[in-house]
Amino acid sequence: LRMSLGWGELPALFLGAWLIVVWFIAILSLAYGIYFKRRLISKPGHQVLSEMLRPEAGNSPKYPGVTLIKPLTTPTPEALVNLETFLTLDYPNLEVCICVQQAKSTPELDALVAKYRARLFLGGSNIGVNPKINNIAAAYASATHDLVWICDTNLQACPDTIYHMVAGALSRTAVGLVHELPLLAASSAWPNTVEQVYFATQHARIYLVSAALGINCVNGMSNLFSRAVLAKFGGLEAFAPFIAEDFHMGTTLHAAGHAPVLAALARQRLTPRSLTEIYHRQLRWSRLRQASMPFTSLLEPFSEAAAATMLAGLFAHLLSVSPLLAMLLHACAWFVADLVQATLLLGNDMPRFDRFLGCWLLRETASLPLYLHARCSSVIRWHGAAFRLLPGGRSVPVPSE
Repeated sequence: LRMSLGWGELPALFLGAWLIVVWFIAILSLAYGIYFKRRLISKPGHQVLSEMLRPEAGNSPKYPGVTLIKPLTTPTPEALVNLETFLTLDYPNLEVCICVQQAKSTPELDALVAKYRARLFLGGSNIGVNPKINNIAAAYASATHDLVWICDTNLQACPDTIYHMVAGALSRTAVGLVHELPLLAASSAWPNTVEQVYFATQHARIYLVSAALGINCVNGMSNLFSRAVLAKFGGLEAFAPFIAEDFHMGTTLHAAGHAPVLAALARQRLTPRSLTEIYHRQLRWSRLRQASMPFTSLLEPFSEAAAATMLAGLFAHLLSVSPLLAMLLHACAWFVADLVQATLLLGNDMPRFDRFLGCWLLRETASLPLYLHARCSSVIRWHGAAFRLLPGGRSVPVPSE
């Protein structure tokens, strides 16, 4: 029997197929999120790594050496609080390198360096346009160990994380970047909660599905990898022309057979920020995705709640069903899926229901305007400088006026 559709069968079939894909992604994200979270809490990281190393009876396991590189733009009090959670990690073979972009330290930072016997690098280098790579280049070149773990300023360390990361590096023969799923800690500032909701819902959905399907989705907040492996592709310096160096490192290694491994959850602790700061942070990320993944990014808005709900309404209209009812049911189902996923991932950091709902509505309704705004320019601002993104993800500095 032929269906009586306003535009014919093809548009309805296309919309229906896309909605199936979108909901397949949502369900797979929840399923893999449950699996991943249960795997993390089923055994302590040090036990997982110890069993992988298989020490002889009566002997302690020989843990691989790790060089932790912590880039700091400015050693603010908040950054130092986050930093100390890494300095107190109980890992038997850990070297800590602290890299400060400015050429001068502070008494508080010097005290931490002396207390925990860390190495301090000031002033950075100039090997490319990427400020982060410029900041950490000297520490990377002088690292004692082959395994290097680069963690952003905003992250706080959990005691078990380093064990999960090293276990990830040893989990298979050819491993590329070992990375973490970034989330946000609870905050009294509601703009921070808006971003917390984003990381626990839309961002986590794509991240978890990519990990489940073996697709590169690496971001640069926390990555552990082998310097020897990266050296085969030009080393860290080869990725200095990219602002999203993490994604391009992961893509290059993955293409050569070194698969990314999702190993842990990363907890960001941000200072209270304004809604404008949060908006411009996400605007920068959107432009980076559009430059690095130009074709995939075209589908991005249709995988988010606002556009997908409008498509559900259009699909219902073509089937002569109430569009408003379909949109309402679709939006409610999407919210429930996001609420379940965020509760699973955030645990004790989960905001109150009313706060989550308000921030979710704001984030989702702003997603399409933000995406369109990102399409209007290829210029981003990061670390106090402006860069123009070129097709493929490379970037060039924009001279200050």
